[in-house]
Amino acid sequence: MPRKLSILNTPRVCKGCSKEFFSKHTNTKYCSIPCFKQTRKPPLICGHPDVRYAGRGLCIECYDIARKEHKRNYNKGYREKNKKKLSKRVRRFMLKQRYEITPKQWQAIFDLQKGVCPICLGKLHKHGNKEGRRTAAVDHDHKTGRVRGLLCWRCNRVRLGNNTLELVKRMLAYLETDIDGRDL
Repeated sequence: MPRKLSILNTPRVCKGCSKEFFSKHTNTKYCSIPCFKQTRKPPLICGHPDVRYAGRGLCIECYDIARKEHKRNYNKGYREKNKKKLSKRVRRFMLKQRYEITPKQWQAIFDLQKGVCPICLGKLHKHGNKEGRRTAAVDHDHKTGRVRGLLCWRCNRVRLGNNTLELVKRMLAYLETDIDGRDL
């Protein structure tokens, strides 16, 4: 019986260096691994041929710089698109982190005080109000962590110049309350 010509015995031409070579495998297109890697690697765009290749035609240092720049631009765009969503998320995190209350508990305190500052009797403003006013501040005891209530930002910083006897009495009455907003 005549012998078939084996594909293994026929020389092939390397796609990388154009040399003839023999291989045991039928689908081999390159004569060696270094030849394969050399042809698959695009030339460096950044102009640092001595440095190791990282991707997208850049060396490692330039690739890291480009990646960080891309990430910064992407994050900036995301923040601009999702301002309201991120604002709510940050607020929820800060209320929980600083005062151990949720936005629902904050709202319960706001409703309990009927939207009025207990010291100056001024109107309190909710988060994200359309008037662009500052949100009511959460007043708490720094030692115990007890949430006493909500104050306007001026009263929270203590009205030093406008203290009257009536105002101080209201401040005392407010500070002596036993309300803990964390339990609402």
